[in-house]
Amino acid sequence: MTRGLKKAGFAQGIYQSSASQKERLGTLRILQDGRQFVYCKNGAVALAAGGVCASIITAGMKEETVTVAHPIGTTIVTITDSGSATAEDAYKGGTLIVTGGIGVGESYTIAGNTAATTSATFSVFLEDPLVTAWAIATTDVVLEKNKYDGVVVNPVDGQQLPVCVPQRIIPVSYYFWGQVLGHGAMLMDVDGQAAGLELDEKRVVPSLTHPGFGFVDTAPNGTKVLAGYRHLLGYVVDELDIVDNEAAMVQILIGI
Repeated sequence: MTRGLKKAGFAQGIYQSSASQKERLGTLRILQDGRQFVYCKNGAVALAAGGVCASIITAGMKEETVTVAHPIGTTIVTITDSGSATAEDAYKGGTLIVTGGIGVGESYTIAGNTAATTSATFSVFLEDPLVTAWAIATTDVVLEKNKYDGVVVNPVDGQQLPVCVPQRIIPVSYYFWGQVLGHGAMLMDVDGQAAGLELDEKRVVPSLTHPGFGFVDTAPNGTKVLAGYRHLLGYVVDELDIVDNEAAMVQILIGI
């Protein structure tokens, strides 16, 4: 989904966490020094300062062929629950994507949804009206949650989408500003005792051994690069050795 951009009037300090929501999830905040933060909600585990966070591990709800046709201009669409159940507003701020058939390739931001039990139909409220009519013979859709809603510690499988790096400890289920661009602290997993000094020790990717850590390889080669493709988190800033299992200054580059 597109991040909203506010320039002033923020209700929550950049390093504060809050039990109640004070901004729209995904709101982008740019500081005067150029650093950028995005508004997030933590999930079920407390987050460490400097730890890499990822979007929640949840497959999107899919309806292979819609069972209700909708004309152009519709803002309330009907979906059949394909999971265990759907909570009210579970997809608020997320995205509806047309994955096949009539309207394929279109996406819509979700304003909210009603609750439903397993295999029951429920309503999805769209922020913008349909520009293509849905056909019950062909149209396939998927619902995806807001990627900033219920973020988790970045797992070691290297497959989740990194979304931010909090600069303070964040309690369970609290709202916070997570850094996505600019100089900031990041927990580091270093292959060897030190890294960061040489040119080939600058690139930071997700760790495959320490959840929530960035990884610097002190001896990269072609085989490692091809076998270990991962998301880019940023680059080590200082021209000096950094230490395994400590935090380092990183030019964070997430979601750019």
